Amino acid sequence: MSKGKQKNMIEIRDVIHRLRNGQSHRRINRETSVDRSIVKKIYNLALMHHWLDSASAMPDDKEISKVWKPKTKIQDHCLDTYYEDLKQWNDAGHSSVVMCELLKDRCPCGIQVIRRYLKKHFPRAVEPVMVRTTFPGRDMEVDFGYLGIFLDNDNVTKKTWIFSARLRHSRRAYREVVLNQKSHTFLACHVHAFEYFNGVTENVILDNTKAAIIQSTIDNNMVSRSYQELAEYYGCIITPCLPRTPQHKGGVEGDMKYIKNNFLPYFHERQKEKNIKLSTILDLVEALKKWEREVADIHIIHGVGRSPLEVFKTEEEQKLRLLPKIRWELTSWSQSNVRRDWRIMHDCAYYSVPYRLINKNVQVCTTDSGSSHK
Repeated sequence: MSKGKQKNMIEIRDVIHRLRNGQSHRRINRETSVDRSIVKKIYNLALMHHWLDSASAMPDDKEISKVWKPKTKIQDHCLDTYYEDLKQWNDAGHSSVVMCELLKDRCPCGIQVIRRYLKKHFPRAVEPVMVRTTFPGRDMEVDFGYLGIFLDNDNVTKKTWIFSARLRHSRRAYREVVLNQKSHTFLACHVHAFEYFNGVTENVILDNTKAAIIQSTIDNNMVSRSYQELAEYYGCIITPCLPRTPQHKGGVEGDMKYIKNNFLPYFHERQKEKNIKLSTILDLVEALKKWEREVADIHIIHGVGRSPLEVFKTEEEQKLRLLPKIRWELTSWSQSNVRRDWRIMHDCAYYSVPYRLINKNVQVCTTDSGSSHK
């Protein structure tokens, strides 16, 4: 028996087996992609030869071949036409989510169909995952992730990062494209995340090593002081991970992978279709917002059966602490030595201080409305 005939025989047997187990024609079509007209022909044939009786044995291949007309051919899988595209995307490491979005306009099949097709034709090793207990409104994990080089409004190339604040329970995330990882940006993103969720979690969890990259000041303890002020104002607790334990904030680490393995490849593929070699930050931001609305917020969480947006609205939103009525004014702390001309230098600018502080170290607090020293 040729490979093609063998494939057809397996599919025929599968349809008969499903019919014997009481599956409807519609369900068989949905789960196997076999045309419903073919399913009906197999059903009539099985009914005629008494193959649907579950008490009797399944017919063998020889018995089926005798009555199945050779001209009757089971329809190819709806994704067979795009086999080469799927192979190329799979080799490039694109996820099934990306492939589903790329094929949406050409072949609007469900993501589960794509996953089964990939599993059959391009099997991958299964990676273990860790299940964690979560509580609504308790934990928000934060992190920075590098996205690449993009063009700003003046067509100047800029390194670009993404800040992610992910609620551990609902898996909903606030994401913001940024051009640096400075203290002011880091703190501002927290404020934006709280306002996006319209509430504050009990804990804010970050990688202990990542806190050191917020280097807008020489003394990182001063950055910690600004962070502590934010925590006190909003009533949350800053909880660094233990050293060398990134799994303690594995949710936001997973969100970074989700962005880099799903959204970013999809965005680049769409830009490639438009012959755009280097994308703009504006296009990136707009595409990210669209992706969040149409994919990230509404995808069904494996093992939960609901979307992040649904879990957030029904379980987590009401558990968050209320926002203060007034937005916190961003602060940035640093240390500076007073020069003999009674001045200190801060952010490439000079500020006068009382002469009695000459040759002494002072703490400088910068806010959005100005600077002060202590």
